[in-house]
Amino acid sequence: MKVYCFTNKNDYGGGFAIVIANSPIEALGVLANVDTFNLEHTDLSHCEELTLLIPNESITNPTLVAERFYTE
Repeated sequence: MKVYCFTNKNDYGGGFAIVIANSPIEALGVLANVDTFNLEHTDLSHCEELTLLIPNESITNPTLVAERFYTE
């Protein structure tokens, strides 16, 4: 598992989402399944692997760590 950070792609917004998953595509899928999340906030081009963070070995399923997006 790896740690991914998605940032907001909108000109009048901000925020981020941090997801633990095996790939950026799988991480975006985790976000898509969150009821309060809107896929208009981000996409794969706004995804970065956080290589300095290593998830605990006990995490075996893709997991949303934090999500804070906003649009003005």
